[in-house]
Amino acid sequence: MLVDAIEERIEALDRIDASVIVLCPLFSDERPPRRLAALVDWRSGGALSQALRADDDLAQLGVVRPFSHPRLGGAHVLTVGHGGTLDEAGLRVVATMLDDALGSFETKPYRVFAQWPARLPQLEPLAEVWLAPMLTHLVSSRLCIVGDASVLEPVHRLLLRAERRLVGKSEPFAFPSSFGTEAT
Repeated sequence: MLVDAIEERIEALDRIDASVIVLCPLFSDERPPRRLAALVDWRSGGALSQALRADDDLAQLGVVRPFSHPRLGGAHVLTVGHGGTLDEAGLRVVATMLDDALGSFETKPYRVFAQWPARLPQLEPLAEVWLAPMLTHLVSSRLCIVGDASVLEPVHRLLLRAERRLVGKSEPFAFPSSFGTEAT
């Protein structure tokens, strides 16, 4: 698995197509959507905001649904409901639902855009729970973590530890020399 880090900018979603999976976190108390969800909303011409207004359950804890729009280039966008507050138990619910959803994808290389749920105060103890479905189902993919250095460095350390445990079970993780800077 190749791991990249990218900044939260609209250009991150410029070259998306059917080889891309976007894990789009939604919080029930965020209107309009923020962060990676805001980028998806912008790219889809506000269609994600419209979907949230039409379906209150979309952002509820553990709800994982596909979202599509012609302007998203056929990318596989999964909205991932995080509810209003997200604690460790809630994160485990989200991870279980992600595990089920990602298990339905073909085993092939994807470019995966994911974002750490910023509302969790302690990153490293919970990051493994959040990353587990991606590490299990997307081993031959390129994982693009969207965020800033405060999130990316602990995720980097976590993935290095996970690599040590998974040696022999999958391809090793590869970190570009530019880890922590925008991916191209």
